[in-house]
Amino acid sequence: HDLVARIALAQGDDERAEVAWETVLELAPDFGTAHRGIGFLRYRQGRLDDARRHLEAARADDPADQAVLAALGAVRRAMGDPDAATDVAAAGTPGLVEVPSASLGEVPEGGPDAPSPAEVFDAILGESAQVALLLDADGFVTAGRYVTADGNDLGALIGAHLSGVSGEADRAMRHFGLGRWTRIVLETEAASVAMAPHAESVVLVAAPRGTPLGFLRRTLDRCALLVRAWLGEGA
Repeated sequence: HDLVARIALAQGDDERAEVAWETVLELAPDFGTAHRGIGFLRYRQGRLDDARRHLEAARADDPADQAVLAALGAVRRAMGDPDAATDVAAAGTPGLVEVPSASLGEVPEGGPDAPSPAEVFDAILGESAQVALLLDADGFVTAGRYVTADGNDLGALIGAHLSGVSGEADRAMRHFGLGRWTRIVLETEAASVAMAPHAESVVLVAAPRGTPLGFLRRTLDRCALLVRAWLGEGA
């Protein structure tokens, strides 16, 4: 049932995914992945009380799940909880490996001073208006943040809307016989966005509309390289 839910989510069928995960919880009430998935769907639906309940159950199952912590923090902020920031505190960071500084700038070493998942891309983005996210196959934020001018982190919401995009791109490329996709660049009324696949995840960079696309693609390439370093995969 969990697999059916994941497939349905990748196909954009939220209703079927929700039914499948609810079946999982009928069989195994403490199954963290089902709570995780339903919690995210409830957040996307605006059902914040239910979202919080399921995400807290998912956190109890895996306290180090950064995607759950970020989503729970977003839900609690939306509910006006003044202590929401405590739910997005770092819960451990994968060790970093050394990669050429000429490619990335300064890449922090692992250890107590290593960046939290939310801060992974800060060394590249600096004070620019660009943002970067690493989204897993289900659209959950693994690293990075998308903070608006009023201080709200939209990463969980962006991830929800982009869940399954990698699978859709793969299917389109196979249909036309074009091999594997390596980059998607799109322009909206508000921003320019570039995405690249990384294993089962997606690296996303967004910048204000009007940012030169070549610069956006360069930032995306640097962020993708940094993800490999952060995950300990080397350059």
